[in-house]
Amino acid sequence: MGNDLSEWINAKLLEIWKDYVNKADKEDRKVPSLYPKLKKNKILFIGLNPSCANRKERVAKILGRDVEAITEEDKDAFFSWEGSLSDEEINNIIEERKIPRGGDR
Repeated sequence: MGNDLSEWINAKLLEIWKDYVNKADKEDRKVPSLYPKLKKNKILFIGLNPSCANRKERVAKILGRDVEAITEEDKDAFFSWEGSLSDEEINNIIEERKIPRGGDR
């Protein structure tokens, strides 16, 4: 990861999220939405909603597995917050964000 605005935004979101999420019930602790490298001359919307679409197709694509092989536990684990995120988990969340929405479950 290089130095760009999206990395700064993601770091700030994670900082804010750590304070919030630790006060939530364990089953409600989900990772926040994180942002890929931003495009120039585009509108930027920043939200703190959890990234918990829990869609099998999206999780399967990120994990490189068949959709049929993804269980409810896989989906829950992918979007669950355990107190911190590794660089790989952060990259997976950013990649999930890049997948077009709609049509998957």
